[in-house]
Amino acid sequence: MTEILEPAADLDDDSPLALLFAMVDELDTCSEAEQREEAELTAAHHVYNHYGSTLGQALDPDDWSGKVAVTANRLEASATAWLDGGLWLHHTLHISENDGARDVLTLIVPCTCGRGYVDYELANEEDLISLIAGLRRTGGRVSHEGDEDECASIPDPHALTKK
Repeated sequence: MTEILEPAADLDDDSPLALLFAMVDELDTCSEAEQREEAELTAAHHVYNHYGSTLGQALDPDDWSGKVAVTANRLEASATAWLDGGLWLHHTLHISENDGARDVLTLIVPCTCGRGYVDYELANEEDLISLIAGLRRTGGRVSHEGDEDECASIPDPHALTKK
């Protein structure tokens, strides 16, 4: 049977273990400003390297706005870029023990009903070009099919609701 060890008693501040704990705490701590900046740089780097013929030419590194990690919900720091017309890009890193870190770039598109958004995870530049070509025909909106009250989009918290 495994015994649960009690935490070490009060450590002397000058002890090697206390100093090592302090060093690890400093390395692990990243300010919100640093998280935002790192998220912005990571997004800009990914877009420049993997979407160089499209987004890499349309966006500047300053177009990204970093968001801090939400550790309680296991969300990594991320960045968003406004494309205009209600469209956004969202970039984050998906981190797993099996795969390590992988970039996730998502195009967020408003629904024609005006009450929400639909997101598309982009696999590559060809995927983006195909989506943009389809959106051009609809004015940058996802075609809303079916009954207006059965929209499958993610609700926009700022949209007006019917009463």
